[in-house]
Amino acid sequence: MAFFWLFQNGANLVLEYTDGVNYRSDSYPWTPTLNTWYHVVATIDFTSKVYNLYVNGVNVRSLTLAFPVINTGMASPRIYWGTYAAVAS
Repeated sequence: MAFFWLFQNGANLVLEYTDGVNYRSDSYPWTPTLNTWYHVVATIDFTSKVYNLYVNGVNVRSLTLAFPVINTGMASPRIYWGTYAAVAS
């Protein structure tokens, strides 16, 4: 089962992904300006395994995923967007 997470962690936009066994993370340095709207888009081509990150229509990151992410058992992979908050234990 494929999962993708795109979130801001400090001064980075982070993509994390897994196929249920393997796990990878990639980050792009980015600090948004307070009170400014941004258009952030991530695309993933499952055939070529290429991930692209766009900020305001500009491709700022492109990479080939480290392993094939096969979508099995779901109509589409689950993609999450948000911020990351560390939890103290």
